[in-house]
Amino acid sequence: MDIRDWESFHDRRIREAQDEGKFENLRGAGKPLNLKNNPFRNSSWDVLEDVLAEANFMPEWVQDVREIDGAYQSICEALERSLNWCRDGEVLLAKRHDPAAQQEHNLLEDERRRALYRFSEGIVEIN
Repeated sequence: MDIRDWESFHDRRIREAQDEGKFENLRGAGKPLNLKNNPFRNSSWDVLEDVLAEANFMPEWVQDVREIDGAYQSICEALERSLNWCRDGEVLLAKRHDPAAQQEHNLLEDERRRALYRFSEGIVEIN
């Protein structure tokens, strides 16, 4: 199982576009977005939002989302490392035909199950 199996359709499409370089050399790349010209934005909040932005204020929900995203990224990376390690071990074991190879295969299967369990536990903790 590849970590990309956990991606949503939209995440996959965005990642594929990134891999194909479709986001390279976009106009305004590396510059902050101008959100002042948003037709859905209530202009009476402009002054307050400017003051809060200057004070580096971040709403609690934004901080929470960042923490959740960081935790999710961390457990995804840990799962991917474990699954890659197991896959690499299987490749090496495929070349062997000695009795110990089956025992090592079983150990890799156990590690794969533990990695998926740790991932599931991480998801439960995030939620």
